[in-house]
Amino acid sequence: PIGEEAAPDPPGESKKVCPELQGAWDAKGLGDSNVYSVAESVLLRWLNFHFWRANKERYPDRKVACFDGDLDDSIVLSVVIQSHVPNCQAVQMMRYPCTSFDHYEENATHIIAALQEIGLTFPIQTSDISSAQPRDMLLFVMFLFQNLPHYVPKTVIVFSTLLGVNM
Repeated sequence: PIGEEAAPDPPGESKKVCPELQGAWDAKGLGDSNVYSVAESVLLRWLNFHFWRANKERYPDRKVACFDGDLDDSIVLSVVIQSHVPNCQAVQMMRYPCTSFDHYEENATHIIAALQEIGLTFPIQTSDISSAQPRDMLLFVMFLFQNLPHYVPKTVIVFSTLLGVNM
């Protein structure tokens, strides 16, 4: 998960930084697109960063460059959700590769189930994800960008007594 701290590097060894992480830190290039605004570029970088961070080699590497074709199989969305909510069960069993429209629909159903599981409400249907329109997916990704960071585990709470017992 995002909140986990990496082990410190042994002395004398330099840490490799992936291009996605370096790109997420670097503000250069956000305004260079003649297609996307700075805000849209931030959302694309956010998707790429969390896909890189939480993918764990389950799916082949990919770069999200648009809000329709790169998101229609729901794989990137599922990994981004798992990056923020690691114990979300609804997106554990995504269909990959998607070889038919039914696979796209099934994966989109998992995304909607994940939103319900974690208590997020957004007016989106499976067809809106599986047959993605860039404008609709931009709004959906912006919704995730604004809400998912609140689900990152920050600490473990230890209860030293049984719950529900009067003392």
